[in-house]
Amino acid sequence: MKNTIATLALIAATATSVSAQNHMNSGGVVGKPTDFTWEGVATLPDRCEFHEGNTNGKMELQEDELTWLVTVPAKIGLRVRGLSNVWIENDGQFVGSDGMNFLATVDYVGDDTYQGVGASYYTYDEAARKYGINNAADKVTVNVDNKDGDMYITLGGSAKAADNNAKFRSGVRYKVVHTITCID
Repeated sequence: MKNTIATLALIAATATSVSAQNHMNSGGVVGKPTDFTWEGVATLPDRCEFHEGNTNGKMELQEDELTWLVTVPAKIGLRVRGLSNVWIENDGQFVGSDGMNFLATVDYVGDDTYQGVGASYYTYDEAARKYGINNAADKVTVNVDNKDGDMYITLGGSAKAADNNAKFRSGVRYKVVHTITCID
């Protein structure tokens, strides 16, 4: 008989507890509801950093022995955020491995056959549309228009010795150096 009473008391207590909880849930809110939120301000630094896939280009000396055509363009991958422009500047000279340098006129416009592979760029969301890089007096400006993401630059074209009397030497490696500068 004692076991039966204990079981009934437990059932009664459980039923009362559930009943009270249901009454509070359906009975309304006590006091004024208040929303609590998470707030934060993004303080991301502007950035311009190289990412995978950066390669130097290759050029070949032509029959006139003054002009070099780019046969394999240099490829530059940048990750950009919060920038307005990227500058591409060449150093304006052929740098020889023998220490002899010659002034150069660089032409970024190419037609593959006579002017080398042209230069272009595109951003991560416009991969299907490449923008040609045209010649400029001192530097090429690429407008990234505050886009965030990846950007790809392909540097091709040709370079010609500024002096028609320049003599490139057999066995010497020559390069035209380009500098990439990010502008906010």
